[in-house]
This record gives sequence, C-alpha cells and structure tokens, in this order.
Amino acid sequence: MFKKDRNVIGRRIFRHSILIALITTIVLSLIQFWLDYKSIVGSVENTFSHVAEIQAEGLATALWNYSMPEIKAISNGIYNHPDISYVEVRENDKVIISHGTRLDAGFLDEAITLEYANDGSLIHIGTLYIQASSAEVYKGIAANIARILIYQAVFVLVLTVIYQILIDRRITRYLVKAVDELNAYDLYTLERPLNIGKRDTGDEIDQLTRAFNDMRHRLFESAQQRSESERKHTMLLGNLPGMAYRCKNDREWTMEIISAGCYDLTGYKPEELIDNCVLSYNDLILEDDREYVWETIQTQIKENLSFELTYQIKTKSGQLRWVWERGAGVFAVDHQLVAIEGFISDVTEKKQQERDLEVIAQVSKALRSVETRSLVLSTLVDQIAGLLKAEGVLIELIDNESGDAVVEAAGGIYSTYLGYRVPQGSGLNEYIRQSGNSYINNDVFSDPKYQELSIKSDCKASGGVPMISQENLIGYIWITKNSPIADSAIKTMNSIADIAANAIRRIDLHEQTQHRLLQLTGLRKIDTAINSNIDLANILDLFLDESIHLLQVDSVRIMEYDSDSGMVTYLAGRGFSTTAYMEPRILESTSEIGKELLQLRTVQINDLNKYQISDEARELAKTEKILSIFIVPLAIKNELRGFLQVLLKKPFYPTGDWINFLETLAGQAAIAINDSAMWKNLEQRNLDLQIAYDETLEGWSNALDLRDHETEHHTRRVVELTVRLAQEMEISGEDLVNVRRGALLHDMGKIGVPDSILTKPGKLTPEEWEIMRQHPVNAYNLLYPISYLRQALDIPYCHHEKWDGSGYPRGIKGEEIPLAARLFAVVDVWDAMTSDRYYRPAISEQETIEYIRQNSGKHFDPAVVELFLRMKK
Repeated sequence: MFKKDRNVIGRRIFRHSILIALITTIVLSLIQFWLDYKSIVGSVENTFSHVAEIQAEGLATALWNYSMPEIKAISNGIYNHPDISYVEVRENDKVIISHGTRLDAGFLDEAITLEYANDGSLIHIGTLYIQASSAEVYKGIAANIARILIYQAVFVLVLTVIYQILIDRRITRYLVKAVDELNAYDLYTLERPLNIGKRDTGDEIDQLTRAFNDMRHRLFESAQQRSESERKHTMLLGNLPGMAYRCKNDREWTMEIISAGCYDLTGYKPEELIDNCVLSYNDLILEDDREYVWETIQTQIKENLSFELTYQIKTKSGQLRWVWERGAGVFAVDHQLVAIEGFISDVTEKKQQERDLEVIAQVSKALRSVETRSLVLSTLVDQIAGLLKAEGVLIELIDNESGDAVVEAAGGIYSTYLGYRVPQGSGLNEYIRQSGNSYINNDVFSDPKYQELSIKSDCKASGGVPMISQENLIGYIWITKNSPIADSAIKTMNSIADIAANAIRRIDLHEQTQHRLLQLTGLRKIDTAINSNIDLANILDLFLDESIHLLQVDSVRIMEYDSDSGMVTYLAGRGFSTTAYMEPRILESTSEIGKELLQLRTVQINDLNKYQISDEARELAKTEKILSIFIVPLAIKNELRGFLQVLLKKPFYPTGDWINFLETLAGQAAIAINDSAMWKNLEQRNLDLQIAYDETLEGWSNALDLRDHETEHHTRRVVELTVRLAQEMEISGEDLVNVRRGALLHDMGKIGVPDSILTKPGKLTPEEWEIMRQHPVNAYNLLYPISYLRQALDIPYCHHEKWDGSGYPRGIKGEEIPLAARLFAVVDVWDAMTSDRYYRPAISEQETIEYIRQNSGKHFDPAVVELFLRMKK
C-alpha cells in the first residue's frame, strides 16, 4: 500500500491505527461486559420485584390458611423462573418449604416479608427468601461478550483499512507531492507558488500550503526589498554629503573603497585616492592635525571601540574644511584588525554656527555688564567691529517723533557721522524697512540707492540688518568692509541685532522705570511740602528744583494771573541769567498764545526759529538763548490763576508722557498756590478769633480784679511772671499759650463766691472758708464745657494743691499736680506776699524768698522753687 522511503508517514499512521484498533476493541469489550452485567443484574432485580408484587400476596394468604398444596404450588412456580436458583418459605423462623440448593456464596438474594390483611390491619406471618446464582449471570455475559468481540474486531479492522486508504489518498500522497515540490525550490524560483494538485477544501494541508505560499511571498518580497535596499544603499552612499570608506590601518590611510561623495568633499575622484593612486588621504589632512588623527584612532581601536573626531582637511582647490569622522575597526575571526570602515562629513557650516554662537555669547556677556543706552551702543560697535573685522560700523536708532534714523553710535571710518539724521523713507534704510530683509552687497558702487546716500565710504562691501524689538523696528546696524561680506556674517549680524534690540529695550524700560520713579519721588516731595503747610516761597523753591531736575529743562518760572486786570506777575523762577523774566506784563488775549492759555490749553513751541512771537518775547529768548518754550495754564475750578513756563536752550519735541508729566506738575503748582491763599485766609481768621478769645479772657480777668480791689493788677503780674517761668522750663507753642490762659483764669471760680465773703474785711469763718475753697471746683465746672479752654484748666483747678498733699480741692501731691499748676503756685504766693493788702503791707522780696525756700517740698515743687529763685536773681 505504501512505497518504501516515500510513505513514511503512511506506514507510521497504519501501525498506530492497528494499535489504536486493538485498544479500542478491548475497551469496547470491557464496556460491553459492564453493560451486560448491569443488564442481567437489573433483570434479576426486576424478577425479585415481580415476585414481591405478584406472588407474595397469594403466598401470604396460603400461609395464613396454612394450605400447603397452595404454598407448594406458588413456591414451585417461583422456583421455576430461569433467573431463580433457590426458594424458601418461612413462618417466623421455621422453614415450611424450600426448592433448590441454598448457596453460601456467589449469589444474589432478597427476603420478602409476607403480610396478611385481617380486619383492616396487616399481620406479619412469615418470609419468602429467594436466591439467584452469580455464576449463571456470568455465563450469560461471557457468551454475549465472545459474540460481540468477534463482530467488533472485524468491524474495527475493516474501518482501519478503509481509514488508511483514505489517509493515503487524502493526506500522504499530497505530503509526498509537497516534499517533491519544496525540494525543487531555491531563491530564484520563490516567485512560483507551491501547487500539490489538491482542491482547496480548507483543511490542514491546504492551510499548510497557504502558509508556505505566504512565507514564500514574504521571502520573495524581502529578497526584492533587500535588492532594492542594496541598490539604494549604493546610491545613498554616492549621494551623501560625505564620504564612506574602507581603508588600511597605516600612516597613509590607504583607501580600499570610497563612496562617490569623496569628490564633493575633497575635490578628488575616488579612484585618485584608492591605493594612493594620486595622493593618500593623509596628504589631505591639515599637517597640524595629522598626529592628533593618528593617535585618536589608534587609541580607540586598541580598546576595540568606535571613534569620533573633528579635524581640518585641505581640498583640491586649496580650501580648508572642517570634517567630522566616525568609524571603527574591522576584525577577523582571530581578532586581528583587517581594515577600518567609517564615514567622513563636512561640518564647516556647523563650526561656523558654533563660532556664531560664541560671538553671540561674547556680545551677550559684554552687554550684560552695561546699564545705559550709550554704553550698550558703544559696546556693540566695538564688538561688531572686532568680530566681523569691519572697517566701519554704524548703529542708527529711529526717533519715535520724527521717524528719522539717528546715528547713535559709530566706529571706524564712520566715526564722524555720530548724531547724523537719515530722513525717514530714504536710502537703504527704507529698503530694509519695506522688505523686512537684510541688505548685503559686495559691490555697493553699482547700487543706485547707495549713490543717493549721504553716509558713504570707500569700502566696496556693505551690509545692514534691522533691529527689531517686540515686532517693532527700532533701528539699523550697518557695516562696511574692504573684503566681501559672507552670508554667515549677515546671519551673525542679525543675531547680534536681536540681542542689541532686546538690550536697548531692556535699558529703555529700566531708564523709563527709573525716570518714573524719580517723577513719583519728586511729586511726593512736592505733595509733602504742600500738605505740611510750609511757606509758599519754600514750596515753590522745592517745586522749581524738582521741575528742572525731572523735566531736564534749562529754566522754569511760575507766573500769577489777575483776571480783573489781565496782569501777569512773577511768583518764582529758576535758571535765568537776567532779571528781565521777573517783569510784570499784560496777557495779550488776542494773541495766539493768549487765546490758548485763556482756554486752559498747553502751549508748545518746539523750535522758536520756526515760530512767530512778539519782539519782546524773542529778545528775552535771545538773551537767555532759549529755543523751545512750553507754557501750561494753572487753573483752579476752571479758573485761570497763573502759568507754569519751562524753557530749553535747544529745539525739543517731547513725548506725550513728558507733556503729561509737565501738566501734572502744573496741577501741583496750582494746588500749592491755591492752598497757600486759603491758608493765609484761614490763618488770619484764626488769628482774629484767637485775639478775640484772649481779649475776652482778659476782660473776665479784669472784671475779677475790679470786684476784688485788693488784688487789682494781680492777674496781669502773675500772668507775666508765670509765662516767664514756663519759658525757663522750656515750655513753648500751644502749651505756653494754655499756661498763659490758665494764669489769666486762675481765680475765675471766685465768680461763684459771694461778695460778702470775697470782700470781708476780717477773718473768714470755717463755713466761709469752706465756700472760698470751692472756687477751684467752680472754675473747673465753669470752664470745662468750653473745649477751647479745656487744655488751660490745670492752673484754675489745681493752683491751690500743695506738694505734700495738704492743699485743696482734691488733696493731690507731688507730680500728680500738673506742672503748670506747680509753676503758678510759686508765682501766686510770690505776688501775694510782695503786694500790699488791706490787712497788711507788702512783705520784702528777701523775706518772701526765704518763705518760699522754707516751704520747698511742702507747699512747692522743689525743682520749680530752684528754677524760680534762679530766675529772680
């Protein structure tokens, strides 16, 4: 059935099939044996159940009636059943009848209870015991098994043969075909699909065939791709901006293989370098770099490492180029170095970029150390001239007001152009502004735009770039050279221009911030002066100094305007060389300037040479060398009160911020002048009111003196002496005023003392003294409600208190007594003792001094006594 050496799988499957068939037959026989056993046992058990259901009742009735013939007939019928080998009927434990031979082993049995129904109840009367022989059961099973085993063996063998035939036709012959086909395949026949002559039914052979064809297709595509890759690799090496190589490890770097990029890199064709045909690669390496290249490569190869290095070569045209090389050693199986392979590329541009970065870093570092615009610009000129080897450098910044480009810094042959203005819209600046591009021309004399310029040089090459900060053009950088300007130099200039623009903006913002801070500080000083209510002259002096400093002007003056007369008079000024500016004059309301000022509008005269003014004003301007004037009206509640005038000795076109600050200063001046007038009025009113108050107090005091003739002029004397003593104690200002008022009103409480007590010629009774001693309390109650006099109550309320606490009305002592009252207590006693009274003549000053000294520390404050006595000397 199967050919030798061709149907190995078929023969192997056949052997396995026979073995499986045998095992299957045995397994099936065992299963059949078990099933037959279970069937026969089930049949015996069914017989037992049938006897129990059918025969047991009849046998129980026969046994009840004890009908032996019937018992014998029934039991014999049971015994005759083919499955039963022994029957036994018992009445209780007594065997009545039995059939067959009772087995002691190898049997199946069952004991059936015999019950008889009598009067509705069941009565146990005996037992039916039956047996079935196991041997008989097994004989039946064996017979069945033998028969079935023969049938199954024949059936399985037939199926096995058929199965093997089908395997051969459906599997093995296709596998043999596949082997034959596969043996015929090679890399050149992968395009042809595998075909084994079988209809595709989706089985495993078909799946295997499809899998092989898929793999074959992938291999075919891979081979094509590899071929294409090799072609591209060859082309890529030829088109790469560099040179792939294989060389010997000798001092000449003898080339074995070189890619086509060799020509672009070195100027030599590959064949000129291979085997050192014309020259060696070592000849191309710059002489100063040859030893470095050799040592670097040898060190890395000894360590079996790849190498990288950068060095210079000299091309066929004599041009120096920077190259970057990366490579590694190629080793044989015995670890011997056989060659070096690597790649060399041109990095000249990268080196230039690195140099540009160094330049940018150098410029940035230089600019970080300067803090003013002028230093930034001069530093830029020096850096650009040195880095780019330029014969001339110009930096022009755009004037925001006029739009002109002003030469703010210049170096080299352009040094004489410092301060020169290039009008907006002219020359090469306009080309850069309109196009947004840099300008480079190595033959500027052929450019018509260059011929129109006022700023020229004898150098042939010129280049310019814009300076842009936050998308705003702020200026230009120009260089000129005798040698050509490379594109890389313009790139470097653009980078420097960006750094410069940002640096200038940073400086401008810093200076603006500092200037704003100075302005705020100046305004704060002026505000403080105004709010401190100091003299107007002092306020205006401060105002003028701050104005000149903050506005950076040459002269400032403030004029006051009288709307009734139209007269303008001088208030204050600074920075003038003559007194002519102080002369009063009439404001000409019909003049252009007069109309603007009367309408409260600021007047700007940026350049007197371009403006018509009166002969008198022009003469004054000529004397002071003034070329620009700015006048701001000083208005309070829309009423013109005067003018703030600032003057410069040059034409000046200020920014809006400058004008705004000037008008802010004018507002401060107007407030100062207005506040000064208000304070003058208020001070005069306060002075008039204070005089009226003091005259009223003196009137009260005089009225008291008139009431008590013995104390006439006493108040005037004690007031004068108390004020002197308070001044000795360095009391001043409002406190001294309150001391004076307290002294004037010291006996005000006596208003509440009846005349009969106050003018009584004799001694007072204790009751009268009690009333008299209430006059300090009367004074307190009378004066305290008057807030104006509340600070002057110390003397009227406490001048009869004593240092040792024995005084009245409260009996306070020591420093609990207000200082003014302690001062007045000494003065009051002094005047009382040294003045004539109706009941005694005046006591001498010496005796009075002795009395006061003796009562120091008792009645009087010792410190006050010492000061008073020192004052009296």
